[in-house]
Amino acid sequence: MSDLEPIARVQRGDLEGLRVLFRRHLPIVYGAAFVVTRSEPDAEEAAQDAFFLLWQKRNEVTIVGDSVLPWLIITARFEASNRRRAANRRRTVPLIEELDTGVSDSPETIVLAAELQRRLTAAIEDLPSLDRDLITSCLINGNSYEEAAASAGVTHGAVRNRLSRARRQLRMQMTAERNEA
Repeated sequence: MSDLEPIARVQRGDLEGLRVLFRRHLPIVYGAAFVVTRSEPDAEEAAQDAFFLLWQKRNEVTIVGDSVLPWLIITARFEASNRRRAANRRRTVPLIEELDTGVSDSPETIVLAAELQRRLTAAIEDLPSLDRDLITSCLINGNSYEEAAASAGVTHGAVRNRLSRARRQLRMQMTAERNEA
C-alpha cells in the first residue's frame, strides 16, 4: 500500500494524513523501538516521537519509493537508543533508599530519618568541594552529567567517575556509622 497520498496530505498540514500513517505503521514502528528499549513505555514513546517528528519535519522528510515506513523505523530506533542511553545514565538508587531503615512512618521512623539525613548531609560536607557540587547538581537538582560537566568545567567522564567514587564513599561511611550505632 502506497504512502504517497497520506504523506502528501501530511505535507499540506492535514492531520488526517498523519492519522492514516499512524494507524498503518504504528505496530511495526513500535516493534522496532521495542527491540532497542525492551521497555513497553519507552518503545511507545519512541514510536510516538517518530510520528511527531514526521509531523514536525513534514516538509524536510525525503521519502524513497512509496513508503514512509523506512524513515519511521530509523527515526524510532534512534529515539529508542536515545531513551535507553538516558535511562542507563540516570539509573541510580537514591542514597536514602539504600539506607532504608525498614520501619514504617512512625514517630520513631521520622526521627531516624531526620538523623539519617543529618548524617548524610554531614558526610556530603566532608567530600571535596567539586564532588559536593556534582552531587548537588546531579543527584539533588537532577541535572544531567553533561550539564554538571559544563557547569563545573570538567568532562562527562570526570563527572561519572567522581560521582561513582563519592557514592561509594558515602555508602561506606553511612554503613560504617549504622553498624557502629
